[in-house]
Amino acid sequence: MATKKQQKDKLRDEFRGVRRKLHSEKNNTARDLVATNFIQFVPGVPSGTVVAAYYPMGSEIDSLRLLATLQINGIQIALPVLWKEGEAMEFRSYKLGDTLEEGLHNTLQPKADAKVLKPEILIIPLIAFDEKGNRLGQGGGYYDRTLADIRAKRKVLAIGLAFDGQKTKSIPAEDFDQPLDGVLTEKGLWNFRKPGK
Repeated sequence: MATKKQQKDKLRDEFRGVRRKLHSEKNNTARDLVATNFIQFVPGVPSGTVVAAYYPMGSEIDSLRLLATLQINGIQIALPVLWKEGEAMEFRSYKLGDTLEEGLHNTLQPKADAKVLKPEILIIPLIAFDEKGNRLGQGGGYYDRTLADIRAKRKVLAIGLAFDGQKTKSIPAEDFDQPLDGVLTEKGLWNFRKPGK
């Protein structure tokens, strides 16, 4: 019988293809809709709130229109920074147009002199998600380590950003996997938060 890791690797292979197809067909429309849907489904985010997002790579759903919407509404944007393999990420201040530098795994991240921020909301890329808020990422565990570290100290809202077609019935979650509070797609918000949280 396949281990959970083997099952997840198989799902990654399948949904990387799904995401590439959705990106080629829907990315321009989806990037506008997720920006609109964030304001509709995550209302009342006060000016000055720190929201950490990501700079899109490959077939990840384009987050730049959402970043622009947040910036226009007075939200402080942060991007993840990776310094070493196997460590949690930190988040540094970013404004659209800032020069970025290459980080681990060819990511683009703020320069070392950018201010370190503590996000209250994390917007997270993913390969697939399920009905319980389980997320399938690239497999490096960076977001899981980071979320576990933050959640041990304070509350944070973790929202995946994806095409609606990236949803699958079930992802075999492991003990170290950190569930999402919701996933924002071009069709709306999948809310996984338990009542009262």
